[in-house]
Amino acid sequence: MIENALWLDIEASGLANDSYPIEVGWCDFSGKTGHVLIAPCPDWTHWDDNAEHLHGISRSTLNTEGHSVTEAAQIVALAVADKVVFSDSPLFDARWLYKLFFAAGWSDVPCHLEDADDLLLNIVKNGRLGMIDKIEIEITAQKIAPITHRAADDAMFWATLTRLALERQRV
Repeated sequence: MIENALWLDIEASGLANDSYPIEVGWCDFSGKTGHVLIAPCPDWTHWDDNAEHLHGISRSTLNTEGHSVTEAAQIVALAVADKVVFSDSPLFDARWLYKLFFAAGWSDVPCHLEDADDLLLNIVKNGRLGMIDKIEIEITAQKIAPITHRAADDAMFWATLTRLALERQRV
């Protein structure tokens, strides 16, 4: 299962109900990443300046470099095909995936999001690792693949964190 895993992260225009996805990024178990910027639909108008400050993606960047929702949905669908997909925030990310795919005319989302933290905690527990091990692994992962609040980078952090935990197991 883990070799077929994909970690997915989404950056959004904000956290409000009318926010929308602006970037989807992913990383597989080997560390290969990908991402897509999404040009907002005309009726996607919510914008939180604090969110922009966090992820550093401007509306003008989305309008000039972003893919249409149809193209973005196709790119994401190809990335998640036949994968077990993990997210550090499955409820938020699922909401934004639905928004993307429904805007693109899809009747459903092509993946179910598993909780990346649940996976990590199971590895820690089953590998007989303690909380100090978990903290050391998180510090090392942050050095290797720092969280930048860009989708592919953040997905890479979770893939790296999981890989390090698996390598450290005491089974």
